[in-house]
Amino acid sequence: MANSELEQRRGATARAIMRVESFTLSADLPIQYALSLLQENQRTECPVLDTSGSPVGLFGIHEVLEHLERTSLLAGSPHLEPSPVSPLGEHSLAWLEAASIDTLMLSPPPACEPDCSLLGVLQEMRRCRHRSLLVVEGDRLLGVIDAAALHDWIERQISQPAASSAEASAPVAATQDSKVAQGSQVGSGSTT
Repeated sequence: MANSELEQRRGATARAIMRVESFTLSADLPIQYALSLLQENQRTECPVLDTSGSPVGLFGIHEVLEHLERTSLLAGSPHLEPSPVSPLGEHSLAWLEAASIDTLMLSPPPACEPDCSLLGVLQEMRRCRHRSLLVVEGDRLLGVIDAAALHDWIERQISQPAASSAEASAPVAATQDSKVAQGSQVGSGSTT
């Protein structure tokens, strides 16, 4: 590998690695409905936007499982001790059916700027102990870096010759149709 090619790959930024995210959730969505949307879209987590389209959180199955563990609803394990009740003071799965995702989402979401280096991205993911990182510019969601986006970027680097490295480092568009879940409806649209 030529030195210039190696330097170019080392200089990869979040913008080059990210997956352009078109599937987002609204903070007021009921948890049960949000989980069904995640499953339908084959996702484990998703950015959460406020009514103006600004990223305010990250929601996924991980947050739900942590809640269930904290409230001893997964008490079949000998390692779990009884713990405090849910944020609304209830201690049942019924709470998950009634509550909205803003009660469980990770907020503020783990995020980085588009010019963050690959090393910076990996360090931030390790620091926040999360598998996804939102790429934001000001109050605007540009994309998401997760294991799939990192895998795609690595594959592009391996399969592309140095001459087309600009093409190989372009962000990948999400494979799902553009969807923004708001309230109890899903509509097409962008996240900006």
